[in-house]
Amino acid sequence: MSHVPQDWSNLEPKIDVDVIGPDGTSYGAVVDAMTQDSRVVWVRRLDVGSRHLFDHRDGVLIIPCG
Repeated sequence: MSHVPQDWSNLEPKIDVDVIGPDGTSYGAVVDAMTQDSRVVWVRRLDVGSRHLFDHRDGVLIIPCG
């Protein structure tokens, strides 16, 4: 399935975000790391502490909290 590429250039490590998957499920997380071009972002879930990697074409929305 093709998704619209996301622009994550407004993100930076250590900020709190909401992660919304292509199926609509969501959870709170913190940006753990990201590539210089902002096309790949690693987040750590706040509820269970697991780390997840997302490519900007995965259909995942990562929205800063606040």
